[in-house]
Amino acid sequence: MLGDEEQAIEAGKTLIKLYPDEGNHYDSYGHVLMNFRRYDEAIENFERAIEIDPNGFYVNVSYFRKAECHEAIGEYDEAIESAEKSREIANKKLPIERLDLGYDIDTFIRKVREKLRNEREFLK
Repeated sequence: MLGDEEQAIEAGKTLIKLYPDEGNHYDSYGHVLMNFRRYDEAIENFERAIEIDPNGFYVNVSYFRKAECHEAIGEYDEAIESAEKSREIANKKLPIERLDLGYDIDTFIRKVREKLRNEREFLK
């Protein structure tokens, strides 16, 4: 993810090929794709990560990053749904298990809801 998109993509594909049943690798690859604005592919990888291990330590982050991807491509309903799922999972964890991941889910949801309202008003 240091700027060489082709090399980063190839590394992600190789990791998944070597360990196809490790959800965390799909999550990591999703982050790589997201950083290169390949949002649809990133969403697919976050979904695969969640599918493989729905109780994985990374799953609330997968849902949140998936929400960010949906927001980036204007899929606001899906963004809110994924962010709410991220919040639900994060709230089930003990406070000591929660990591400061640099985002506030409630702020994100409010921001996306506002975008959705504005979009709907514009379309009237």
